[in-house]
Amino acid sequence: MQPGMTKQLFMIPACLPFLTALGAGCAVASDAVDDAVTVEVGAESLQAVEMDRSITLDGARIPDCLDFDATVPLTNTTVMLRKSPGGCTLAVQQPDLVLLDEHAIDRAREKAGNFDVDGIRSCTLELQRFDLSTANGAALALAEYLDGITLIIDGEVVLDHVSASELQAAALARRLPARLMEKLKTAVKANQAAVADVEFSLWLRAPVDLPDTLDMHVVMQPTLQVNVIDAAL
Repeated sequence: MQPGMTKQLFMIPACLPFLTALGAGCAVASDAVDDAVTVEVGAESLQAVEMDRSITLDGARIPDCLDFDATVPLTNTTVMLRKSPGGCTLAVQQPDLVLLDEHAIDRAREKAGNFDVDGIRSCTLELQRFDLSTANGAALALAEYLDGITLIIDGEVVLDHVSASELQAAALARRLPARLMEKLKTAVKANQAAVADVEFSLWLRAPVDLPDTLDMHVVMQPTLQVNVIDAAL
């Protein structure tokens, strides 16, 4: 072994903690820079997504949760009542719901400055309201009728069996999955409305005691996270 070789071999492990700390420090600094150049564009520029649906069920099927299917007139919304191992579920499916209209990016640029769609790093969707009421407008206490709510967008679970009490306590925000985010970006690049298939699954509390006619009101607010450096390059 050449003179000094042993010393060099032992210096390498000794440097590892320093190099690891240096790498971690760089990662933290990079995250801080990334956060500093990321702008959130939300309610001040992007319209909330709203759904108002009047649902009529077959009252004879409700207590025993017998299979039931219907389409809400003029909306292409499908309503399904199903019994499953987990209990009874009322699914409300809305295809091609507009999440971002064709003018959304123009409005977003008014706040964040001119940017390319590729500068959009993520999109958050906040469920701000979910209300059920009778046909005459009387509000239903969700906790008395529902065990939980699941929100599925383009086959991706965004909210998973959220309890009614949690939903009523505060708005719930979730980041959209990457596949859906890319679909939205592709749509807005082409100056088209960004749409998705949205489903609310309502896990009904036993015994099932829903009114046979009810109104559903939903408000969801999209928010874009835009990296202005990426957008400018």
